[in-house]
Amino acid sequence: MAYMLLFMMNIASPYLARMNLQLNLARRFMIAVSLLAATALHAADKGELVATAGLLSPNGSAGGGITSWAILSGYGSADSWGGAAQASTVVLDDYQLTSLAISVAVNNRFEIFASRNELDLPSRLGVPLGSIAQKTIGAKFRLGGDLIYGDVPQISLSAYYQDHEDESLLNALGGLRDSDTGVQLGVTRLWVDGLGHRTWLGHIGLRYDRATYLGLLGHGVSGSDREVSIEAAGAVFLNRNLAIGAEYRQMPDVLPGIAEDDWKDVFIAWFPNKNVSVALAYVDAGEIVGLPSQNGVYVAVEVTQ
Repeated sequence: MAYMLLFMMNIASPYLARMNLQLNLARRFMIAVSLLAATALHAADKGELVATAGLLSPNGSAGGGITSWAILSGYGSADSWGGAAQASTVVLDDYQLTSLAISVAVNNRFEIFASRNELDLPSRLGVPLGSIAQKTIGAKFRLGGDLIYGDVPQISLSAYYQDHEDESLLNALGGLRDSDTGVQLGVTRLWVDGLGHRTWLGHIGLRYDRATYLGLLGHGVSGSDREVSIEAAGAVFLNRNLAIGAEYRQMPDVLPGIAEDDWKDVFIAWFPNKNVSVALAYVDAGEIVGLPSQNGVYVAVEVTQ
């Protein structure tokens, strides 16, 4: 299996380079895949249905492209482990966000996740900086219910900590917090034989934090409070391995003078098997720090167990 993962990355590397990802992102992805293999690969029994692991969100937690769902990463059942590693990029009109995420779930009860997000800043923004980055670590706990079975949908609670890599930059921008915590409550359901005899997924979540642009521009100034933000997602499976859907992520407005637009996307996700998934989305991020109409493409490649 380790040789297969190396082979997959050799194939994927030229395509990642064409998307203008950082050269070391592929190396970091290989490290994440190796860690995933060492911790979860041999323990996973893959008892869950294909595609029920979803994709990793920007903070590393299982979900969709821009939202974190109540599901846990990987295909492990109540008696085993599972997990995933992902490399992704969002190329907007003036910005580019590259992400590396890894997550491990234990006994379909709780999940540990981590990610690193890096945002390339446009030259016309007027700042002498190439990029800004942050790291996230967190955990998700399944409180109850089930994604497919029973009368209660799956309900999960996440808690996470984010730390900006350049505290001096945030201080120069007006004393923005370089680190902070947040929580999110999610409810997700999969209807295997839904409308039109197709499989449907629905999700809604509440996030409580003060992260500006996912935390890449800090977490508010002194005195700013956390806000409750809404997330939602829906998808339909065209067949067992192919899904289309949409997501919505409300952004908190915690910085004076900066109105942060909500993010939306429409996506198509392909799950050829339980080891690999690929997603492509059109993203509407609105205005970002004075630059309007930030639309673009999201691409993700994920290894799952």
